[in-house]
Amino acid sequence: IGSYRKHFKIDPTYRDKRIVLQVESACQISEVWLNGHQLGTFYSAYIGFSVDISRHLDYSERGNTLTLKIDNSNNRDIPPWSPQDFKAYPRSIDFNIYGGINSDVYLLITDNLRIETTTVTTPSISHLSATTRAVTEVRNHYDSPVTCVLKTALIDAQGRVLDVTADTKQIKPLEKSTFVQEGKELLQPQLWSPSHPYLYRIRSRLFLDNRQVDETEVPLGLRWIEWKPFKGLFLNGEKLFLRGVSRHQEFPGQGNALSNGQHVKDMELVKTLGANYVRLAHYPQDPAVLDACDRLGLVVWEEIPVAISVGGTPGFTKNALHILRKMIRRDRNHPSIIFWGLMNEATEGIPFAPGVEEQDAVDLIIRLARLAHAEDPTRMTIASGVTPAVAEHVDVDIPQFWSGWFEGTFDDYGRALDERHKTDPYFMGGSYGASSQVGRHAIHPKRMDFSETYQCLLHESYLKQGEARSSWYTGACAWTAFDFGSNREDRAGNPLPYVNQKGLFDAYRNPKDVYYLYKSYWTDSPSFVYIVSKTWPERFGRKDVESGIRVYSNCPKVELFLNDVSQGVISKQDGFAWQVLFREGVNELRAEGLNAEDLVVSTDKLRVTYKYE
Repeated sequence: IGSYRKHFKIDPTYRDKRIVLQVESACQISEVWLNGHQLGTFYSAYIGFSVDISRHLDYSERGNTLTLKIDNSNNRDIPPWSPQDFKAYPRSIDFNIYGGINSDVYLLITDNLRIETTTVTTPSISHLSATTRAVTEVRNHYDSPVTCVLKTALIDAQGRVLDVTADTKQIKPLEKSTFVQEGKELLQPQLWSPSHPYLYRIRSRLFLDNRQVDETEVPLGLRWIEWKPFKGLFLNGEKLFLRGVSRHQEFPGQGNALSNGQHVKDMELVKTLGANYVRLAHYPQDPAVLDACDRLGLVVWEEIPVAISVGGTPGFTKNALHILRKMIRRDRNHPSIIFWGLMNEATEGIPFAPGVEEQDAVDLIIRLARLAHAEDPTRMTIASGVTPAVAEHVDVDIPQFWSGWFEGTFDDYGRALDERHKTDPYFMGGSYGASSQVGRHAIHPKRMDFSETYQCLLHESYLKQGEARSSWYTGACAWTAFDFGSNREDRAGNPLPYVNQKGLFDAYRNPKDVYYLYKSYWTDSPSFVYIVSKTWPERFGRKDVESGIRVYSNCPKVELFLNDVSQGVISKQDGFAWQVLFREGVNELRAEGLNAEDLVVSTDKLRVTYKYE
């Protein structure tokens, strides 16, 4: 339990305004006091809350004292819930529930007549034309009726106003009214996609007595999605193969209280991979993340924190529905969001949860799916790593694939996909990956050795197997973008204790070798070449035994030099790998990436100190 206290003064000119405290996120349960008045208890984890504080404000020189008390205790009524806190999987969830405020807190000051929400949909859309519908809720906090005008404009990315719709309504005192406004047909619309993330805006302006009293804007990405059985996801009528990663909202020393700039930087790093897709695991993340995904062109799977186990209590069900409803209402205008995630591995912990059975998960998923479709019928619901009895109640099932890490071999992944494809028209890949410690390498890598070498081999195999099935497979997401903290007892033995080390970057956002592997597959420009590995500058071996050298590059060809002697040119389709004979002492490696005309477009160097055994 942690408490925050802030003393502040407020300008008396705001006395007649509506003043709302906005807390974007605070984990898990928040109690609020202002000047000694208790304003309520809120389930605030990841999705936040708002509370009108107008009538308790002190405009005198004494000022105001705001207090928040926030409790992140493991609680059976609050998702995510661990059947046995800090124990091994699946008794405990695989990420930390940091306490306290972890996002922006601010005062929203408005007129007593204000816009509460605007939801935009596209009743008709094609490559040739599109129409929009804006549903805007306006609340009257005055104690008398008002007659107001709402003007809603469609604005393009260059700031040009393309259409304006105006409507007049009388709203009774202390009531809310809904405006439904249809825009005119837009010809030759710019469609939003990962390769062309074009954003329009819907701007709403509210007028009272010819005076503007409020203005809001929401993003608009014109696009449509559909799932074709046995063929997968289509965006704007074209097959979309998802190339993505998962992301936890966390940074060392800060828990999950990242700045907006850090959130944006994370999404930009994901985009440098060539990714078109990100899974926000396992909870709604900061609004800055979704703004960045809209702008960058990253398809999003956003989910609620029903992970590892369900509580099986009325309180758990109530709170799961609450956060789903708030998540959808907060985020449904973001074109980047394609999937609403309802559960993650939520049946894994059931054997360790007293009194909870699979039917509890089934009952919950039915209610969650029904709510999601009622709140937003335009998007698909998904669940990951759940039993068939649960999965049948979502639109798309997400099985997990860990072949080659927890058990089995790399090739089991492709075989599992082929078998599933025979009978299941609605599935796509979940998470996959392998843990690694930066700087740990192996001449003979093996499963669970935490070497960057093995991690690269696993990911390369999965990449090839997924891409080979892209005509019907929808793709998957690598687990995970960045290393993150996990206070499970079975994480204590990791090279970095209590850290999940499956990231393509370490927790400080330093890229691992596997980052360059993904860039070599998913990007065409800018041209790059990378000798594996910068964290393996000292090597040992017998005098006359060759050493393997790998290079990652998006160039068509690469030539490798050892001590200025060419080791040959290799084409990308054959894989950039050489056997070289190091001399004892310092060796200079140089890789040159060649374009289609055999011109050098990128270079990388690595100095290796070699010692004879």
